[in-house]
Parts: sequence; C-alpha cells; structure tokens
Amino acid sequence: MSNEFLGRILRKAGVDDLLEALTERLPASDLQSLMLEVYSRVAGNGTPGKLLEQYERDRFVRPAEVDPRVLGELDRIAWRLLPPGYEALELSPLCPLGTCSVVATVSQNKMVSTARNTEVVSDSTNVMALECAVRRRRDPASQVLLASSQRLTRARDSRVPGAGLTSGCSRSVPRGETSAPSRSRRRASWSSSASTSDSSRR
Repeated sequence: MSNEFLGRILRKAGVDDLLEALTERLPASDLQSLMLEVYSRVAGNGTPGKLLEQYERDRFVRPAEVDPRVLGELDRIAWRLLPPGYEALELSPLCPLGTCSVVATVSQNKMVSTARNTEVVSDSTNVMALECAVRRRRDPASQVLLASSQRLTRARDSRVPGAGLTSGCSRSVPRGETSAPSRSRRRASWSSSASTSDSSRR
C-alpha cells in the first residue's frame, strides 16, 4: 500500500497514532478480537444484493478457470510418482500470519491475510517446513518425510497490466525432508500451476 493511500485513510479515520496503536500497543490477541468485531459489524450491514455485487467483481471469490478433473488427474499422477516412505498430509488452508514474509523478502500484501492472525496458504513449502520443525523439536533425532498437495492463493497488484489473482487452483506436492544431524531442507518434488491471471478482475 502506498504511503499516500495509507495517509489518506488515517486522516479520514481522524484518530492520532491509529496505526501505531493497532500494530505496536495492542497484543496480537487483542487486535484479533478487535478485527473480529469490526468485520462482524461490516457483515451485519450487508445485503443479498451487496453479496452478489461483490461476488461478481471480487477477484478473490470467483471460480478458477480450470477443469477440476484435470487437477484431480495431476494429483493422482503426482502421488503415484512420489517415492515410498513419505507421510501424506492434508494441510490446513490457513497458516500463521507472516509464514512467507517473515522468512523471505516478500511483501505481506501479496498474501491474503485474515482477521485471526493467519493467512491463506500461498507457499506450501513454508508450511511444510514449519511442520518439519515442529516434529524435529519433539524428536531431534528423527527423520521427517512429508508430502502434501495444496491449493494456493496469492494476491497480485491489480494495477499492473496483466497481473491479477493467482487462482486457488495452483497445486504443488512439496517434500519436507529432514534428517538428523543435517539442516532442514525444503524442495518441491512435483509442482503444477494451472493459475489464471486476469487484469479485468479487481
């Protein structure tokens, strides 16, 4: 978000140090409670007509332009080619807020953040790394072999020509592979992207 755009919003709110109060003085749990109340009130002002209007124009809620049967076949092939010994995981569609931006040079604005201090998964390899780390913390000497197929959602700047939403039909089967005493390693054993990019959607 540009400084000019953010400044306009803060001036319109008419509250001094609003951004600092929300991001620095409030604990994450309190901010979550506040945002839940905010969105509860916003939803309370909704109407069926407004819902339909948003569904028509909002690039985040429209169906993917890909045949789900094709994705299913790609998944079937990927799982068949996966080497033996890996544990299959069905990851949550959500992950901790900052799963990508905290460990990489990527803007949080490219993720779909939620009001519950989480974000929609945009890179399943980062989530697999977290799962590997949790398991290795419980048993440092263990070898962790994990695989998952995950739908990914990434937000792109709609002001850039040709850049829209990376559709949720992107899938990958990353392998989270760790073995003591080596460092955790993350790699994609197979990936497929059947995403759409439509600058006409906002």
